[in-house]
Amino acid sequence: LHSQVNHSCEPNVEAVPERRRGEPTGAAVLYALRDIEAGEELLVSYIDEDAPLQERRAALSEYGFQCACPKCRREDAAAATAAGGVKGKRKAA
Repeated sequence: LHSQVNHSCEPNVEAVPERRRGEPTGAAVLYALRDIEAGEELLVSYIDEDAPLQERRAALSEYGFQCACPKCRREDAAAATAAGGVKGKRKAA
């Protein structure tokens, strides 16, 4: 099941290894981190979601993708603004 849950830097569930009699079972239990709407996709973080954007990207490159979750898009936009404006828009004088 855990391998079927997609990543987000703003996860709504946490995967915790299941244990029986102190021994790992190979399964995971998903715990909600907030209220989840019916039909909403369950998302875990594969990495430390509190790390800076570039560190998260480097860690996720090992999984073969670049995250485009809302947190990463917000941080990308903030970096673009700090660097002199959003692409395609003129910086105010």
